[in-house]
Amino acid sequence: MFRALLFLAPAVLIVSAAHATPQSEAIDRATAMTAPVEDLVKEALAGAVHQLVEVERPGHIGLGGPTVRALRFATAARMAGYPGLCKATTVWIAIGPSDTPIETATRYKVVGDLAPLPDMWNDAYEAALTQKCAGAGRVIPTDNSDFGQATFFEIAQGGEDHVWSAARALQIAVAAAKSGSTVTCVPAPGIEPQDLAEMAADDPEAVEDRQNHRSCEQASETLAGLSLSKLLRMEFTPCPDGAKKYRCLSALFLRYAYSNHQALWEVKLRYAEGEGDNRDVASVRDLSLQPSFSVYD
Repeated sequence: MFRALLFLAPAVLIVSAAHATPQSEAIDRATAMTAPVEDLVKEALAGAVHQLVEVERPGHIGLGGPTVRALRFATAARMAGYPGLCKATTVWIAIGPSDTPIETATRYKVVGDLAPLPDMWNDAYEAALTQKCAGAGRVIPTDNSDFGQATFFEIAQGGEDHVWSAARALQIAVAAAKSGSTVTCVPAPGIEPQDLAEMAADDPEAVEDRQNHRSCEQASETLAGLSLSKLLRMEFTPCPDGAKKYRCLSALFLRYAYSNHQALWEVKLRYAEGEGDNRDVASVRDLSLQPSFSVYD
């Protein structure tokens, strides 16, 4: 079956990886029951450290000042157990005393067609997807001051069970926009005309404002041109208006960055998951687009 087979695949990969990287020796149960906490922490972390292969360098100082209070690491990417989707684990570790010394999260990236496989799963596809994930690029930014680097995307907490269907809904939405489906654009407040007239033509904020208006006027073409490789974050929840079979999705796409500012597109839609073991997304509707941005202090 579709989901059953796909969930088995990552387990096979993890077992293989265990033989490929150095690991700490296993400890016996009696030691785990009696050893000091500090010793057990060191033993457990010793095995994990070899699997952390990326670090996000703290180049952006911001309001936090020059002191580095935490570092983010990531594992190598691996297939997520669904067609076209990779995943990796990120680990945020505080340096010095902290109420939250360690946090982990899973990030994802689309590397191919997300449509269900007609033959469900096979060894050749697994090998090809494994290779694509290995070459999928950075999981986290090389440097946290590079706001234009597209990496693996984040999801809202608790969304692991729906990440594939939400990404598939976005893929279907982009294809629908290319075919001429209606896309509603919610314009940004924008810069006041008198203020815009006083700004230099190449002022980044003025350029962004003009692009917002122009792209919003061609909303279908704008959505059709979005790449899932630029996906930064997704959040999906049951729709609040009683349409029980639909989930509401909000997704942020990176356009470009300047200084500490990211220009974004926010895509919103509703989608319904199909039924059966080899299910695809059944429908996507209410496509909307809105200019957005993030500023990092």
